[in-house]
Amino acid sequence: MSEQDEVFDRDPLLDERAYELQGTFRAVLDCMARPGEVCRLSITDAYEAEAERCGLFPATLMLADMLLDSGTTFCMATVGFDRAARQIASRTHVTSAVLSEAACVIVPEAFRDEDASAAIAVLTAGTLEQPHRGATVIVECSVLLGLDAQGVRVGSASHACAKSSWELAGPGVDGVAHLSCDRGDVFRARTARVDEFPCGIDLMFVDGFGHIVAVPRSSACKEVESWDM
Repeated sequence: MSEQDEVFDRDPLLDERAYELQGTFRAVLDCMARPGEVCRLSITDAYEAEAERCGLFPATLMLADMLLDSGTTFCMATVGFDRAARQIASRTHVTSAVLSEAACVIVPEAFRDEDASAAIAVLTAGTLEQPHRGATVIVECSVLLGLDAQGVRVGSASHACAKSSWELAGPGVDGVAHLSCDRGDVFRARTARVDEFPCGIDLMFVDGFGHIVAVPRSSACKEVESWDM
């Protein structure tokens, strides 16, 4: 080793974070490939504590860590989450943007109804020349129910929240996939946009227990009266 060589000790915390994000990346790939299927992230104590401090779900923070870097843009869908925005920017070095231009948007669990619908309506869908610029939206849910890869009903449900049921069809779906959640406001606003594929927005629904469900822009969504298992 020459005198000019420098050897840096490995940081075990950074190694652990990289390993966690690899697992998150694989889970997101699976979800995007099979819309409507419920996957579950492995939530660590560190993510639980960090998410609690900034008022978001642990799965939301994990997805933000995986999706965001200095080359992309980000926005919280509502005001009042400055601490969360600062925490995410500090962790990922992402650039802040206005809602209508952000590549990634977080819709917190408490941000709902007409205000949430209005936020979804203004998100960028990309263009026919650059459809990849359509926004990715992380949506927090109190109710999220569906089937996992083994066909087992999984998820979480708060009886205090009204839920709606949806059918998904399109690429990656064998027939139709069924999903119930309490974010009908987001689903209906997404349907009302009438984006022309390949333009559109990609939705990632998450709950407080690490369950995630992808609804990519290629999926057709229809509200149904109930989901009869």
